[in-house]
Amino acid sequence: TAAMYNAALAFFYFLTINRKWNGSQLLKMQPFFHINAILWGLGTAIACLALTLFNDTGWCCWIRAAPLDCKETFWYGSEGTCTRGDNATIYKFVLYYIPVW
Repeated sequence: TAAMYNAALAFFYFLTINRKWNGSQLLKMQPFFHINAILWGLGTAIACLALTLFNDTGWCCWIRAAPLDCKETFWYGSEGTCTRGDNATIYKFVLYYIPVW
């Protein structure tokens, strides 16, 4: 959600500086940025809950396959040994790292 708000702020700066938008024009865009950020946060949280991706990482709960030393089927195919959060590494990149970049 913070990454989406950061992107919205950058876009606001772009519209203000480069496109010379005024305050009333920016106010019309504001609800879309809030909706995007909130839906992204809720959507990723619900997806992670449904896919059992929230697991113990050793010091907190985050997107992780369980148990800690399991083999994910994306990397090991039919030899995968994860009981929860299989292929969590892929989901972590798609849902967290790529939007942050």
